[in-house]
Amino acid sequence: MILRLTFQSETGLETDYIDFNLYDTPIVQKVIKLLNVAKQDVHSSVDFRIDTKFSQSEQTSLELAMEMNRVIDQVNDLGCITIPNSCYLETSIEPHLQTDKLNHLHLIFQEYSEEHGVGYDKTQELLERVNILVHMLESAPVEMDQVFIVAKQEYYRPHTLEGIDVNLSDDDHNTRLPWGMWGFLELDYNTVGKDLGACFGTNDKVLANTPEEIRQQETYAPVFAINFAEGPHNINTKESDNIKIKEYYTWCAENNLPFNYLEPKYKLGRIRLGEIANEWTMQGIQEFVTQYPDIIEIVAINDK
Repeated sequence: MILRLTFQSETGLETDYIDFNLYDTPIVQKVIKLLNVAKQDVHSSVDFRIDTKFSQSEQTSLELAMEMNRVIDQVNDLGCITIPNSCYLETSIEPHLQTDKLNHLHLIFQEYSEEHGVGYDKTQELLERVNILVHMLESAPVEMDQVFIVAKQEYYRPHTLEGIDVNLSDDDHNTRLPWGMWGFLELDYNTVGKDLGACFGTNDKVLANTPEEIRQQETYAPVFAINFAEGPHNINTKESDNIKIKEYYTWCAENNLPFNYLEPKYKLGRIRLGEIANEWTMQGIQEFVTQYPDIIEIVAINDK
């Protein structure tokens, strides 16, 4: 079985999707059942967030700014529209500080694409690159490449859950593994607070020793999380997972936690539901979510 996330462009004129191969486990079956029930709610909708980071130094930002100015030249040379001189980026000022210029460039892309459609002509294709560059330059230089996606099938009628036990069992918790680093479809935490694994990740010894304040995930919902960090070379392996788990329990022991952290609900990480079906590069996934920044559908497909 496949879980498909359908993405949509800013203009609403184009869609594309990413597929995930689902595991054959009881928790997957329960989550997919709840997803299908939720979608029957006439008021159901998709809520989502996509966080994107582009690894770039000050030098890389300068190179991207110079590329932007070259693309503006190419658009103006075609003569269909004229991007004003005021939109050229100053190479002596960090691009993310030139918000007025970046906002104006994005508006030009949006208006032309809405008027003429995606792929209309060479000008529109160049403006697609302008759009991608705008998003790459909007943030200050960061140290890593990452795309983090959360997609949730919202449902609003209380009777949607009638007859469904959404509590996670010990068997469900026992499928937890360290946070996926590349392309794993995980059950999102979907809980307000911080669990013991997050305490470990941030070395929060105070909270870890205050069990009544720790918030372990207790229920499941049709909420999915996917992390793409640095590149496919960074994918979890059995060995890397085991090393992280060992570090976790060593940390728990060294901090003399006043409760039984060996219980299944305290296992490190998230419940993995599946993994990405196709091969992607870091640049490829970054450009994909830049071109298609909205998620409009979550659907389970029986591919057998």
